[in-house]
Amino acid sequence: MLEKDSEWILPENLREQEDRERRAVENGNFDGGGDFGSYYAYYRGINYDFIRLHVIADDQKAFEYASHIDTVLKRHDLGLKGHIIDIGCAIGSLSNAIARLNPHGKTYGLDISRYSIEVAKNRYPNVLFFCQSADSLDNFDDAAFDVIHAREFYPFTRTNDADYHLKYLKLFHSKLKAHGCVLLQMVDLEKGFCNTYEMMSRDIGEMGYAAIEKISLVPNRMVHLFGDLSYAAGIYPILRLASKMLFRIIGRRSFQYLYILTKK
Repeated sequence: MLEKDSEWILPENLREQEDRERRAVENGNFDGGGDFGSYYAYYRGINYDFIRLHVIADDQKAFEYASHIDTVLKRHDLGLKGHIIDIGCAIGSLSNAIARLNPHGKTYGLDISRYSIEVAKNRYPNVLFFCQSADSLDNFDDAAFDVIHAREFYPFTRTNDADYHLKYLKLFHSKLKAHGCVLLQMVDLEKGFCNTYEMMSRDIGEMGYAAIEKISLVPNRMVHLFGDLSYAAGIYPILRLASKMLFRIIGRRSFQYLYILTKK
């Protein structure tokens, strides 16, 4: 059951939150602490810095992220190609980066925020954007996508309700082609998929997914230096250990992780 203090992630509550944060921006009372207010401030041209706290807004950094994910996928005989949807796309920077790596496919972006989608449509006409919640994807055919990507997507990062996670994974499974994959990228948090995926392994298998793969992502700078070799069997463990040591020195507490769920 969804925790009381996590009910704000429900789609109907998120829409109300967007309206509250929009009014705060218009009244000059917004401090940059919320996603929706940051999107609205960006949309209105009031503040272009707030958004950096919430999404990868820089095109070059977004492309580095997408290239990094693609490097990992190639080691698993997968890739960012075909029909791809980026769920929780914000202003579309990552969707655009994925599209650049997917020139012969089709890339979609989806977000519940109407203001972020307006920005995305204006910035990236090469991507098809939709303003809607991800709990209903009836406007897309079943078996429509080769890849469903979500980075720090609320249903998987703000609750330990396994049934809520399974609800989305069941929906995503219906929209995947055979051997397509769901990509969930996030850090380990007090609440989130990181705490539920192991207990859900049987349910996920019965749903029609292969075993979940959890991959610790090495820093982008290392991928830039070592390229496709970053995740090679003989190099990856060394880079991962070096990353842990570096994180301890700089006081960073958590790795970035990529969860791969492939449809059987």
